[in-house]
Amino acid sequence: MNVSAIGPRQGGQPTTEMINEDAHSLPQNNALMPDRGHHGHADNVIAESQANECPVISMSSFASEAKSHNIVSVLNETDCNTFRQMERHRHRGARRHTLVMGPSGSGKTYLSMALGSRGINAHDADTIDGLSGWRDKGGTRVRYPPNADKWFLDNHAFSWDRKVLIHFLSRHDTVYLFGISRNVFEMLDLFDNVFFLKVPPDLQVERLRDPSRTNPMGRTDCQVEYALYWARRNEKIARKLRIPMLDATGSPEQTFSQIRPQVVK
Repeated sequence: MNVSAIGPRQGGQPTTEMINEDAHSLPQNNALMPDRGHHGHADNVIAESQANECPVISMSSFASEAKSHNIVSVLNETDCNTFRQMERHRHRGARRHTLVMGPSGSGKTYLSMALGSRGINAHDADTIDGLSGWRDKGGTRVRYPPNADKWFLDNHAFSWDRKVLIHFLSRHDTVYLFGISRNVFEMLDLFDNVFFLKVPPDLQVERLRDPSRTNPMGRTDCQVEYALYWARRNEKIARKLRIPMLDATGSPEQTFSQIRPQVVK
């Protein structure tokens, strides 16, 4: 399976420990947002990695590694059969599932709508029934308050339901899914191609503050700070996994032109 997606960083395969360290570990006070002192370290890591190219490599070895380390959630027999069917189709070249992730304000919703209007099977993950939602630390789904404060953001996480994602992908031969979640890095083995939308912080803030934006995230200073932090953190993880970066400052056509050559290989 020749795909553009994630692969091993120099020195070996990405491990469960690495993903857990970067994607799931919380500061010692259990807050989901760190103090500003953590930002400088993340920025240094990102700056150091910007010179490294993200080659087109196979993700099959990572999927195998992820499963062996129990990164993949335990599924019931029906879900497993659906997953096996998806894998068989992939090996026959019949399916092409592409994930385009990016932080709040990177243009995921706009891009999915623009590409969809041009006849491309593109979906905003937030519109898939039952896929995403905010959950407390016990896993209970809760409603997101429009003016969510620091306490809410520190004690809840926006996550995807793996079973719902598997069933959604099983209904599409070729699909481009635009979205992000706290557990998105646990879903990468379900995709043939994975990309990361990179947006400059100033443009991200401008988009978050846009009055025409329908997503409630970014309406307060606290929410903007939260979005900027997770943008840096997720980009750091994506670079460690050598996920190709996409320039999110251009038109939908320009963004798609960065994706399509790698998807059709």
